[in-house]
Amino acid sequence: MEKKNDKGSNTRYHIEFHSVRKRLADIDNLSGKAVLDAVVRAGILPDDSPKYVKSITHTQEKGDKNESTTIKIFKVKEMEDGRTVD
Repeated sequence: MEKKNDKGSNTRYHIEFHSVRKRLADIDNLSGKAVLDAVVRAGILPDDSPKYVKSITHTQEKGDKNESTTIKIFKVKEMEDGRTVD
């Protein structure tokens, strides 16, 4: 993903975290804060405030071998009245 460190932009994002784990975590213990802070520091997102991040989802599934987490960042298109367009 190209760097988007433009604090003047009106672009908002949806961020998805998906983990494959040997042992599933309690849903209230899932957090991507440290990773999201690193994404901002790397200049991929301008900031992690609600001005730029519309939503975040966390999902997980049980896996037998390799644990991993995939992070996807999507631009959210918003209409003038605030509704989102897929």
